[in-house]
Amino acid sequence: MSQQDSYLEVGKIGKTHGLKGEIRVSFEAFFMSYLGEVKMIFLEINGSRVPFFSEYVQYNNPRHVLIKLEGIDHREAAMDIHQKTIYVKPAEYDGLVEELDAEQIFNRIVGYTATLEDGTEVGKIEEIFYLPHQSLAQCFYEGNEVLLPLHNDLLGEINQEKETIQLLLDADFLEVYMTDVPNDDDPKED
Repeated sequence: MSQQDSYLEVGKIGKTHGLKGEIRVSFEAFFMSYLGEVKMIFLEINGSRVPFFSEYVQYNNPRHVLIKLEGIDHREAAMDIHQKTIYVKPAEYDGLVEELDAEQIFNRIVGYTATLEDGTEVGKIEEIFYLPHQSLAQCFYEGNEVLLPLHNDLLGEINQEKETIQLLLDADFLEVYMTDVPNDDDPKED
């Protein structure tokens, strides 16, 4: 099944809000930038994905998102869909299919060794973090966590045979991670 025909899990229905069927929802971080485009979601009910049209989505911050669905007009109806997983069709959101395709590429580099433009070996990529506007690769350099930005403009050579990826970053980039930060718990000298 192609990405355009498939469903993508993007969140979960939470508690009801008020008496008119509004529902608190939690969305995955990667989907937050698409909230303004939400017209229809799918919920799995009795083994089938059932479409629900949204009347509106309100959000002031990622922890407080409300959705009002057509046909869910009172608190009891909203309670019936409590804790259901939210799915969407990626092709209905501008740029989401491309974002997911790029994400698949990044998933393949977990375990690769990251190097900088000058050949400095940063370390093995342990995990990829997908944020709304950028993906980051987690490595450990000299015992310190380093988050490397994954952006097309910064990607150099990817060698599948050697399992390496070069990032077009200067070695000075690592200085941020190597600087000792004073700890408030450390005793102060007089």
